[in-house]
Amino acid sequence: MGRRPDFLGLGAQKAATSWIHACLYEHPQVFMPASKEVHFFSRHYEKGLGWYEDHFRGCEADQRAGEISPTYLYDPESPARIHEYVPRAKLIVCLRNPVRRAISAFRYEVKMGTVSAATPFAEALRNRPGYVEHGLYSEQLRRYLDRFDRDQILVEIYDDIAREPHAFMRRIYGFLGVDPEFRAPSTLQAVNVGSGAARLRSLDRLMRGAAARLRTAGLGDVVWRLGRSPLVGALVGMNTRQERPIALTAADEARLAGAFAADVGALGNLLGRDLAGEWLGERRRS
Repeated sequence: MGRRPDFLGLGAQKAATSWIHACLYEHPQVFMPASKEVHFFSRHYEKGLGWYEDHFRGCEADQRAGEISPTYLYDPESPARIHEYVPRAKLIVCLRNPVRRAISAFRYEVKMGTVSAATPFAEALRNRPGYVEHGLYSEQLRRYLDRFDRDQILVEIYDDIAREPHAFMRRIYGFLGVDPEFRAPSTLQAVNVGSGAARLRSLDRLMRGAAARLRTAGLGDVVWRLGRSPLVGALVGMNTRQERPIALTAADEARLAGAFAADVGALGNLLGRDLAGEWLGERRRS
């Protein structure tokens, strides 16, 4: 039997999972695959446990092993699969204002070219129900609470990162049983924050393809270091055009708030936090 993970990051999507991965990757008592999103339980289950456990081959005996795949929270098959494989695993969840998350998902698809930059947000919202469905967190979280003990699941809120990033990671480190006072270099850095779409999509595809081939060849750590080099950062910056502001109409705001209201209320009751006031009381534009 190969090495199994001690913990998993479940998501949510567009909720700082890249930043959390970086802060965990840099902790000396934690082992994370250099490839952030393995997506085994949601997208690659047919590849088998051997394929999955190969991702943890480099883990030392005294390290906590884990991975973050933000599809696990939303995917309906993942909770049962994870529980069957690692029933005592610790699970980390980071949730973001679902209205802001929906807008971030739209921006990402514009950046990747799957949605035209000329598409109004309201039109994209009508054509892509996932913008709302992926933000119904209480439903998703309950699928895990049905199978795992509550003390196995740490739920954090995205907004708390900006307020106190070190305290945010201290809670995660403490939950995992590693040194909570470690300060990862990435803690005060923005990670994977897209500023817009690629000017040359061919160059963007070339860079992503090269990174994927290096990871497949077992050189994920090289990809990690290159991704944080000033030269690669400058190249990405030059190939990025500023994204256009997304101005939501009052009707857009009301439609999104209405779509999430019941679920946010249920989630707030579950977590003992006034998330309806924090999230749906907002009417700022993005």
